[in-house]
Amino acid sequence: MHARMLDVALGHFDDAIECAEDGVWTRVLSVGRAECLTMCAEKWYHDGLFGRAAEACSNALSAMLECGARSFLEWGVVYVSCVWMARVHSQFTKHPELFDSNVLEALMGCAQSQVVEQGPMPGYLKQVVDKAQSEGECESKVRLVLELAAVAAQLRVMLAESSVLAAQSWTDLGSVYYTYSTETASSPLLFQSQSLYSSTKLLDAAADCATAAMQLDPTARAANLQGTVAALSKNSALSQHAFIVATRRAVLSGMPWANLGCLFLVHGDIELANKAFARAQMTEPDFYGGWMGQALVAECMDATECVDLYEACLAHEGVATDVADFGYAYHVWQSLAVLDAERALSHTERVLSHTEQNRLLLAVYAARRYVSRSSDVHGAGHYLLGMLLEHNG
Repeated sequence: MHARMLDVALGHFDDAIECAEDGVWTRVLSVGRAECLTMCAEKWYHDGLFGRAAEACSNALSAMLECGARSFLEWGVVYVSCVWMARVHSQFTKHPELFDSNVLEALMGCAQSQVVEQGPMPGYLKQVVDKAQSEGECESKVRLVLELAAVAAQLRVMLAESSVLAAQSWTDLGSVYYTYSTETASSPLLFQSQSLYSSTKLLDAAADCATAAMQLDPTARAANLQGTVAALSKNSALSQHAFIVATRRAVLSGMPWANLGCLFLVHGDIELANKAFARAQMTEPDFYGGWMGQALVAECMDATECVDLYEACLAHEGVATDVADFGYAYHVWQSLAVLDAERALSHTERVLSHTEQNRLLLAVYAARRYVSRSSDVHGAGHYLLGMLLEHNG
């Protein structure tokens, strides 16, 4: 939904809540407004407005605490808010004030008490939850957010009134465990996962959730989760099968094809990876995953086109990946280093062309964004930024 439409919708909700006299209608409208805030959070996250996205999530969670979340829908709002808050944290780690611990802890207490009220947890769910809780550490700032998302998803499994809703809830729960296991924000694209085995048991729990979801309702989202988790568990056959199922369930989406391309790329099958990424581009031209995959393939083949493909990734709305930023900045710096070597050999002074200067400026921007968003543990991003700034004078 367009940002302007979301702002208008929020305004209408505010007006309706102010006019509502019935407590029931006030609650319904508050939940609707909170849902709208989660949509705003998604939009602002993809636009790189992480502060506004975090604020929207916080406001949605506060609304759910105020109305006392109890229904399947209301806990869904809590789950989605936590997911986007965790993703914001992965890109915006220097701002711990984004997390209101009081609201999160209060909602956690509310969720846990409702789990008890629901009676004995279904056997298979209890088995999965026990497995997930037996191991796994995450950054302290985001751990509470992920734990609340997990409990909200557990409640949704218990409250679901149909197999379709239960499957959706199992997928939600598996996605949280997957995110928790990799200690970063969840992403369906394999090449965005930085730490593959931070917690094997949590990854196993995510696999169990994906299996449960696929048995109830094999949606593309459940299949993508199953394929990603299977790939990280080195079960290539199951991963490939799941991604193929996803391509059939979401015929207009490029994501399953991009995931399949990543799987082939990890196993060194460049030709099949290239075909899968090309299919992702053809299926959904605006989905950046296909462009990203083609850039990675070109990089593996030492093709000069990779810098153009990385530039295409940066031009797509919503692209906020470390891979694209670092890849583009690195290859622009590499091309400048080649120019420096040629200039030194010929003892001539060469001025950058207009196109080269524009690329350098974009590379500096990409490197700055990479440094600000990633942990850059080994300092490669800072080194790269310094080299580009030196060229930029």
